[in-house]
Amino acid sequence: MLRFSLSIVIFFLVPTLGFAAGSAQGEIPWPMLQAQTVNFILFICILVYVTRKPAAEHFAKFRNDFIEESGKAQKIVAQAEKQKKEIEDQISKLETTYTSRLDISKKEALQLKNSIINEATEKAKKLIEDTQDSANQLFKSAEQSIRYKVLDNAAMIAKEDLIKKIDSKESNRLHGEFLEEITAGYL
Repeated sequence: MLRFSLSIVIFFLVPTLGFAAGSAQGEIPWPMLQAQTVNFILFICILVYVTRKPAAEHFAKFRNDFIEESGKAQKIVAQAEKQKKEIEDQISKLETTYTSRLDISKKEALQLKNSIINEATEKAKKLIEDTQDSANQLFKSAEQSIRYKVLDNAAMIAKEDLIKKIDSKESNRLHGEFLEEITAGYL
C-alpha cells in the first residue's frame, strides 16, 4: 500500500515540479528535478520511519478501543433485547389478563344484573300477594261488618215488628213454650 501511494505521488508530483521549475524555453531542468525527487523520497522515508511506530500504536489502540466499545455495545444490545423480550412478555401477559378479567367482570355484572332482576321480581310478586291478601281481608272485614249491621237492623226491625204484633199474653205463652223446650232438652 505504501509503495502504491509513493508511486502515485512520484508519478503526479515529479512532472508538476519539473514544469514549475522549468525555464522559459520549455526545457525541463533534470538535475534540479532529480534533487527535489530525492529530497521528497528521503522526506517520505524519514516520515514513515519516524511515524511508523506511533501510527501503529495509535491504530492498534484505536482497534482495541473499537473492539472494546463494540463488545460493550453488543452487551448493551443483548441486554436491551432481553429487556425488550421481558417487556413484550409482560405486555402479552397483561393483555391476556386484561381480556380474562374483562370477561370475568362482564360475567359477574350479568350475574349481578340477573340477581337484582330476580330479587326485584320476587319482591314485586310478594308485594302483589300481600296487597291482594290485605285487600281480601279488608273486603271480608267490610263484608262481615255489613252482615252484622244488616243482621242488627233485621233483628231490630223484627223486634219492632214482633212488639207491634205480639201482645203480652202471647209473649208470656211464647216464653213458657221456650222454657219448656229448654227444660225438656236437658232432662
